[in-house]
Amino acid sequence: MAEKPEKAVEEKPVEKVEVPVELTSPPRAPAGKTIETYAEELGTDPAIFAGVKARERWAAQRHVTKATYEKAVDKFLNGPTVLKGGE
Repeated sequence: MAEKPEKAVEEKPVEKVEVPVELTSPPRAPAGKTIETYAEELGTDPAIFAGVKARERWAAQRHVTKATYEKAVDKFLNGPTVLKGGE
């Protein structure tokens, strides 16, 4: 078979467009206080606090809202003893 000759590609000049870009975003304020602060304020037993941290997989000094902290404690105290996935 005979090869077809390549077609010449017409090059068009590229037009530069200025797009305003903000390189930095403003710092976000943490959502609520640290989990340690809520544990102290609400008088959470240290053993319960350790269990909540483990169950929620929260690192130390994690910032959460009060509602999130209270929901996590409630879930720990009233929920199943086995984590999802059998872990």
